[in-house]
Amino acid sequence: DGKMTDYFEWLAAGVYETGQKGGSMHQTETVVSKFYYGFDKENLFIRLDLNETNEHLEQHTFNIFFLNPKDKSVYAKINPKQQSVDCYIQDSSGTNILPAAYGKILEIQIPFANLGVRLKDFLEFIIIVNQSAQKDNEIVQNEIERWPFQDTIKFQIPNEDFSSLNWSV
Repeated sequence: DGKMTDYFEWLAAGVYETGQKGGSMHQTETVVSKFYYGFDKENLFIRLDLNETNEHLEQHTFNIFFLNPKDKSVYAKINPKQQSVDCYIQDSSGTNILPAAYGKILEIQIPFANLGVRLKDFLEFIIIVNQSAQKDNEIVQNEIERWPFQDTIKFQIPNEDFSSLNWSV
């Protein structure tokens, strides 16, 4: 729904806080302040918390680039005036629209079937923020952020017993 509706909704998710970019003498605010990632038996869920002071969201494209499985990328483009988002997954076989929502946060649902992965497979990805710029009468995309900066997010898709093994009171 693109809103922070429930404290428990993302409580068990992985989280990565981006902090500031730049050196100690010249720090600037990032577009993404932090992101969450979680899953159920059929989907990967991504939540991007964006800095509210960024007035140029329509100039940015958010890309989830998968290293495993290879050749899969998710693209999201926000229309802040309409509080909507266009989101799709692309690979060598084509493009599929994905469920996504934007309000105060950007939430994306990526079915494991669209990634071509199954239970117990490993996922590995990074998040890239691109900014559109005009160059020689052509619009180009420039990478302005990459998260994690010098690593990747890696985890194994759980098997059927995951919920019962991780259950607590």
